[in-house]
Amino acid sequence: MKNLYAALAGVITCLLMMAVTTTVSAQGCSGSSSQNSDYSSSWQSAPATYSVVSPLRVTTTIGPNPTSGVFTVKIAANRQLSYAPKIEVLGLDGRVVAAAEGAADQKEFEASFDLRNARGNVFFVRTNCEQCRPQKVVVNAGTQF
Repeated sequence: MKNLYAALAGVITCLLMMAVTTTVSAQGCSGSSSQNSDYSSSWQSAPATYSVVSPLRVTTTIGPNPTSGVFTVKIAANRQLSYAPKIEVLGLDGRVVAAAEGAADQKEFEASFDLRNARGNVFFVRTNCEQCRPQKVVVNAGTQF
């Protein structure tokens, strides 16, 4: 009976170790036990190889919006970007009115834009981030917010 409990404890330990690690080889748990009254066991686990990479999350913030013409766009990520962040301000006709580009390998990029002299009062801000959708900016000339 003592051998049965010891063997079960070893199996449970092996299963727990496999649940905690992400990748375990086919020989993840091996063991041996003797049949005499002194139970001896040796359990080995394969070296775990895993890496935790959180998914890239990028947010774009525009403020103030609505604006009198001057506003700031900020791109922030939870880890360094592998690409250079790019911001474009487009008119309703789709033409680029203003643009800014940052450097790669940074987590944040911020750019200010002055559209007080631009024609129109509705613009769209587009970034080169796959997760981000274009956002609308409303410019009310001559109005302070």
